[in-house]
This record gives sequence, structure tokens and C-alpha cells, in this order.
Amino acid sequence: MSSSTKEMSCTIGCSCWSRAGFGPVSRDTIVPRQGRNAGKDVDVTRWTWYLEEAEEDVESLTGIDPTSEKSNLFGYLVALVGPDRESWLGLTPENLVGRKAMVNVIIQDGYPKVTAVTPLPKVKGKPVSPVVAPAAIVVGLVLETLKYFHIALAPMLEAKLEHEYFIFRHSALILLWSFAAALVVLAGAEWTARNGQVHSSDAGQKDPVS
Repeated sequence: MSSSTKEMSCTIGCSCWSRAGFGPVSRDTIVPRQGRNAGKDVDVTRWTWYLEEAEEDVESLTGIDPTSEKSNLFGYLVALVGPDRESWLGLTPENLVGRKAMVNVIIQDGYPKVTAVTPLPKVKGKPVSPVVAPAAIVVGLVLETLKYFHIALAPMLEAKLEHEYFIFRHSALILLWSFAAALVVLAGAEWTARNGQVHSSDAGQKDPVS
């Protein structure tokens, strides 16, 4: 779900989820007016988020220590970089600019406030289409061959069917050739399905999707 201008200007307490591109990040020092650190200098990380379809950017503050899993900074880095802490080593603001995440923004006291940052949902790979041309060509050639088999065997088949079915010999002949043609078409469909499974497994090995 993406944010829009209408959602960003909604009433207090209204929230909207947005895919946001990550903007500039910088270190800063603030003096909180309330809370346990009121009146003290606190080092923070200042983040700027570019929300899709929103008129204004949104800023948020986190601490500077990502070691605690309950800290906002920890959640930000998991969303932007991944859960592997070793990949966080040596990160600079330049490494983070341009990354995307899902950002939960609420309107509080008339101002947007970031309440949560989570990873983007994973997009599954495009399904591999089975190759149908070879099977279609072979099925067409076999059906064409059956036509010439019918021409060659027609006198013998009609004589046999006339002996057994009499006036229904033509109906029986149509049913026999229809059955044979249906088996050929089903064999082609089975071939195509097996081919598609092989291509899908190969694609999964080359580019696995979790």
C-alpha cells in the first residue's frame, strides 16, 4: 500500500504504509524536553525519508547504537540492509542512500511521525513459461500422419466395422480416430508440462526465491 497526499493529510491517529526511498542521514545532538534524558545532550541519527506520492519528506530520529534489538536503529538497519550484522560493519550514509523500505507514518499533532520501518515484501520470481513450440509441431505432424494412415487403412477398417456395427460403422470409425487423436494431443500436453517443470527447477537453482 502506498501513501498519498490525501492520506498524509488525514486526521490525527490515521496511519498509512508507504514504500519510501531512504534519503540523507546524519548525526546530530539534541536536548530532549521530556523523558529520562530531559535536559541532557543526546546523540542521535537523523533520517530523511522520501515518501512516494507525498508532497513533503518525513524525518525521524534514532539512537546511534544498533546493538540492542529493541532499538529503532536496529530495526532500521534490518529493514534497509538485512539481518546479517556483519554486513552493517563499515556502513556509511552514502551506503544507505537510495535503499527502500516500508515506512509506517502517522499524523500526530498535525505532524507526520515515523512509527515503524520494515523490509519491503519479497517479490517472487516470474514463473517460467513452458516451451510449447516443439510439442505443438510434433503433435501436428503426428495428426497429419494419422490422416494418411486412415486413407491407407480405410477399406479394411470399413469392411471390419460394417461386419460388426453395420449402419453404425461410420460412427464407430469417427470414435476410433477421435480417440487416437485425443491420445496424441494429451501426450503433447504431458510433454509440455514436463518440459516446463524442468525449466522451472533450473531457474530456481540459478536464482532461488525464498
